[in-house]
Amino acid sequence: MTDQPDFPSPPPRRFSFESYRFYRLQVIFTFLVFGVGAVLLLTSLGSAKGPPVWFAVTWIAIAVWNAYWFLFRIAYRLEVDGGTFR
Repeated sequence: MTDQPDFPSPPPRRFSFESYRFYRLQVIFTFLVFGVGAVLLLTSLGSAKGPPVWFAVTWIAIAVWNAYWFLFRIAYRLEVDGGTFR
């Protein structure tokens, strides 16, 4: 008989996950491109060959919603330290 228990050892008390190195730069660059697209959509509304107004408004609303989530709501780093989740 051994002195060691038969159950596995507990997980480490501190560990973390972090997005790849250029995640923030990639997201910011992507939304800069979307911003240029939004400006182009707004300027093309006055021309006869531009998209319908409903399309431009919907596209810009979706781009703003995604920018809000990706820039302010989605975590790029998660860390567990004992019983604390950061």
